[in-house]
Amino acid sequence: MHDREEEEQRAIDELHRTLGLLTPEARARVIVRLIEEFSLEPFFKKIFASSDTAVDITHEEEKPKEKSIEDFSSVSDISAFAVPKTITERTLVIAAYLQLKRNEAELSAYDINKELEHTGHKARNITSVLTRLSDLEPPLIQVIQIEHSKHKYRVTAEGIEKVRKMLTEFPSK
Repeated sequence: MHDREEEEQRAIDELHRTLGLLTPEARARVIVRLIEEFSLEPFFKKIFASSDTAVDITHEEEKPKEKSIEDFSSVSDISAFAVPKTITERTLVIAAYLQLKRNEAELSAYDINKELEHTGHKARNITSVLTRLSDLEPPLIQVIQIEHSKHKYRVTAEGIEKVRKMLTEFPSK
């Protein structure tokens, strides 16, 4: 195999592994968003124009999504639906999910990063990501307890609101 073919195969393998963690509906949303993000619509229209397979990847005006944090059954599903663009946003989404869906009043950096790892996005330094979120104005996460050098965190009302907004806005191209 040539280098380009090997790169493409690695990308396919990684996408297959990651998409395999999601529900079929979440997979479809992720694929459509990737097509839009990389401006691939013309290629798909060209591919399917001469095919018996009808695939319409364009979409009508999107209605706001009517989903709340508690509606999701897994970290992977909410992460795929919210489409966080950075590790900081992804961390916030997962922390909010853990806090609200699992009713966890105190979150540890370890538990948040473990869930990030399950989605294929483990933070190299979760403490610095959480610190960035707590240093924002207003803070999206706050340190609520320090015990034996172990911090406990809670997502603030502003952090919850930001995640809710991510669930109702269609990501821009």
